[in-house]
Amino acid sequence: MNLQRLWNFNIWRNVNHVSSRHSHPHKLNFIPSTALTKTKYFFGLTGKLQYPNRTLRISGENLFIICAEYPVFEDFVQHLKLPDTFQTWFSLTILHIWMCYVRLRQEGEEGHIVKKWMDRALWEDMGHRVRAFKILTKSSKQIRVFRGQYFGNMVGYDEALLSCSDSHLAGALWSNIWFSCPTTTFQQIEILIKYVRKQLEHLEKTPSNVFLESGAPMFLPLMQDELDASLAKQRLRYCLTFPEHYK
Repeated sequence: MNLQRLWNFNIWRNVNHVSSRHSHPHKLNFIPSTALTKTKYFFGLTGKLQYPNRTLRISGENLFIICAEYPVFEDFVQHLKLPDTFQTWFSLTILHIWMCYVRLRQEGEEGHIVKKWMDRALWEDMGHRVRAFKILTKSSKQIRVFRGQYFGNMVGYDEALLSCSDSHLAGALWSNIWFSCPTTTFQQIEILIKYVRKQLEHLEKTPSNVFLESGAPMFLPLMQDELDASLAKQRLRYCLTFPEHYK
């Protein structure tokens, strides 16, 4: 697939652009990264909050595992023709984490704290998974590779969001999910870009307490526009009782 064709391809002309409501994600909850601020966050001394730090920590940990395990991985492999690999799981997990980060930017300091605990849970879990699944004997080296992908993906998705352009989002998804594979079709990318757009809208409508108090939002299915209540409850139950696979 030629990247320039991707920018210009008219498949996107009948698709509404990414909502401008998300067009300034970094301006919603800027918190100065001073030494004093970092110390306060470390000890949970964050001033007057609606929820205690312990609740926000649990919510962040729950949010991570929901991003990692709630989406039906097999659906993405089947419909997007992705390889059934650990790398694919990681790339899809980062995409869902990013979508939750976008929503958490509306929650001020509490959203910042939940995001921090999500990030910690991600890298603690990754260390366990890399060792448990014997991906590489030198797990620390592989973790550094995944960290690089994580930051690159986040920047790419944020730039696409700021551009309010489906073509830029398509380019970011093609690069981060398919690793710019030339056999990727426009139809496959269209499925995922529509998924991201509907998911951002769905998460925006989800009440704040779902993110801050329980950390248990539900994701829409890949190929459907409405929640399947039975499946959603089943996936939530699975995530919140997720086995400690690495022990």
